[in-house]
Amino acid sequence: MPQEAVQAFWMKDTFPFLDILFLDRNRKIVDIQTMQPEITVPDNQLRRYASAAPALFALEMNAGLAKQLGLTTGMAVEFR
Repeated sequence: MPQEAVQAFWMKDTFPFLDILFLDRNRKIVDIQTMQPEITVPDNQLRRYASAAPALFALEMNAGLAKQLGLTTGMAVEFR
């Protein structure tokens, strides 16, 4: 993102369930949420998934993978 702030995402016409990890500027996980598909839902009715704390990065992955990998808030993520 351009700057660290509370970030929000939606699932407009996105089919698979996704986990989203919100990371701060130090790549520390500040929030993890599972997003549900919302096919053909009008924009004004789409659920917004907002980070619980300011974030600079968002990482999406298949739903359940964050739990499978043991990812939790407070952990740091390394980009390679």
